[in-house]
Amino acid sequence: MRQRAGLLALLASFSVYLIPLATPHATWILGAELVREVAGQGEKLAALWIATNWAVAIGMQAAAGLVFYWFFRKPGWQRLPAPLVAAPALVVVAEWLYLAAIPSHFLIESDTAPEQTGWAVECSVRDAELAAVRSPAGALEQAGEALTLRHGGSQFALLRMPGCAVIDLGSPQAASNNPFVVPGGKVLYQSMRAGPGGANWWFVNGPRAEPVALQANGFPILSSDGEWIGWTERRPAAAQLRKIGGGEEKSVALDSLGLGNYTLVDFDMRAGTLSVVRNEKEVFEVALDGTGKRVALDLGPVDPLSMTIRRTGDGYVAWDGYRDQEPYRICWSLRGGRGTHTLLRGRSINSVDADPEGRFIAVSVTTGLSIGNIRDAVYVLRAADGVAVYRKRLTTYTRSQVAFLGPRHFAYSEIESGQARVLVLRVPE
Repeated sequence: MRQRAGLLALLASFSVYLIPLATPHATWILGAELVREVAGQGEKLAALWIATNWAVAIGMQAAAGLVFYWFFRKPGWQRLPAPLVAAPALVVVAEWLYLAAIPSHFLIESDTAPEQTGWAVECSVRDAELAAVRSPAGALEQAGEALTLRHGGSQFALLRMPGCAVIDLGSPQAASNNPFVVPGGKVLYQSMRAGPGGANWWFVNGPRAEPVALQANGFPILSSDGEWIGWTERRPAAAQLRKIGGGEEKSVALDSLGLGNYTLVDFDMRAGTLSVVRNEKEVFEVALDGTGKRVALDLGPVDPLSMTIRRTGDGYVAWDGYRDQEPYRICWSLRGGRGTHTLLRGRSINSVDADPEGRFIAVSVTTGLSIGNIRDAVYVLRAADGVAVYRKRLTTYTRSQVAFLGPRHFAYSEIESGQARVLVLRVPE
C-alpha cells in the first residue's frame, strides 16, 4: 500500500506544472514556462531567477506529493477535502509567487536613501502640475519659465520666475501630451478638435492670444523665436519649414547626411541652423543649405531616443529611452562636470532637466512595473560628482515633471491632500 500510494502521489504531484499563471494580457502554464526559461526562449531571465523558479516549483510539487500521499494511504471521503483544499491553495500561492513575489525580488531594488528636503520653498501653485513639454535647447530654463496645466489639465498657464507669476494662456480643447513651448508662452499643441481644412495642430502666440489652427505633417516643432513651424519628411529626407501666418516656406535637404530616419528637434531661423537626430541616436547640426556635421556626444552605455537627449548650451543630458529588466541610466556632460547615474531597479525615468549653469541634473522617477510598492521620487544630482543634493519621495503614480526656472529655482509637481500642486524651491548658491 505504501509503494502504491507513493507512486500515485508522485504521479499526481506533477499536476502542479499544469497550474495556469494568468495576467491581464496572457495566461501561461507553469511547466511550459519553466521549460521555455531553461531553453532561453521568451523573456530572458537571470540564471538565479530561473533556478529560483524551478526550486519553488519543486517545493510545491513536494508539498502536493505529501498531501496526495496522505490521501492515497487511506483513500476515502474523510480525507478527500485535503487535496480539494490544497489544489486551489497551491494555485493562489503559485500566482502570488511567480507573478509578484519572485519578480519583485529580482526586479525591484529597495530605496533606502534618506530624504533631503532642505531647500527653501519659494512658492507653490495650487491645482496645477508641470506639463511634459518639448522646447528649444535650454531656452525655457534660461528664461526662467515653465508650462503648467491647471484645473485638471483644462488650462495652459505660464509659470515665470522670479516672482512666481502665473500667466493664463487659455484653455486648449483635448490637448495632447508633449506640446512644444518657446519662451513667452508660445505653445504648439495637437488637439482632437480639427481646425479649418482638417488641421489638427494649434498655435498659441502668448498670453491672451487666440489659438490658430496650423497644418503640418509628422510631429512639428516651433523655431526658437516661435515664428516658424517645422517638421521632417522621410522621402526624400528633408526638413520642411514654414513661416506661421504664411508667406515663406523652405525645404532643407538632409540627404547629404546619409541614409536614415531624421527627427527635427530644434531650429533657429535667425542663426540659420537646425538640429536633427538620425535614427534616434545621432545628433547633427545643419545649415539652411543642407550642409551639416555630426555632434560628438559621449553617451557611454546610455541608449537614448531623440526625445531623451536634452541639450543645454554647449552640454547635454541623455538617458535610456527604454530598458526591459535592467536599470535605467543617465549620462551628462555639462559645465559643472561629466558623469553617469544608474537608477534603482524597478524605476523608469519620467522627466529630466539640467539647470542653465550646468551645476545640477534633476530627475523624476516612477514605477516601471505593475507589481510591488514603488513610490515615485524626485531628486537633484550634482553634476560634478553625481551626488544627490535634494531628494523627495512622492505618492506612487504622481509621475512628476521637473524643471529649472533659471539657475536659482527648481520646480516639480506633487499631490498634497488629493490635489495637485507645483512646488518651486530656491536652489542654494
